[in-house]
Amino acid sequence: MDERELLLHIGIVALALTGAVAFPGCRDTGGSATSSEAAPIVKDYLEVADAAGAETTTVDEQFLAEALRKLAAALGTLNLGDLDLQVALRVAAEHVVLNPERADTTAAVRNSLISAAEAIEAGGTGGDAGLRQSAESLDPDRSLRDQTAAIREFLRKSGTALRPVAAR
Repeated sequence: MDERELLLHIGIVALALTGAVAFPGCRDTGGSATSSEAAPIVKDYLEVADAAGAETTTVDEQFLAEALRKLAAALGTLNLGDLDLQVALRVAAEHVVLNPERADTTAAVRNSLISAAEAIEAGGTGGDAGLRQSAESLDPDRSLRDQTAAIREFLRKSGTALRPVAAR
């Protein structure tokens, strides 16, 4: 790892740690947020998930990074997964913005989506059929730009799986 890559990794970790403090959806609440707190944060993610399902939506690096950030916030707000998962999703988002073509970026996104799928499944949402398989369908050896269909599918399915939890 050269000096530039090391500084990039340090910056990403610092950003992720800052995000854990600064962003309300990226926290370990020890319990579920109140429905009035949860509604806007989770609604933001559900809107992104719905948009991803529309073929007219361009799923580029910026869209995916925003989706990962909003997924982290929604999971934190709904108390699904832990703080490490929220940070992993935010770090993956920064990798997407900074190095979208790299295979290790795809691997980071894939791993964080698999962990998110596991957290959603553990939350007993009921609508999560195939969510983990959607995350696993991302090929870690290919660019994210070449896998838009798999990304759309994961985002769509995750929105479907989170709706029952958000309605509670």
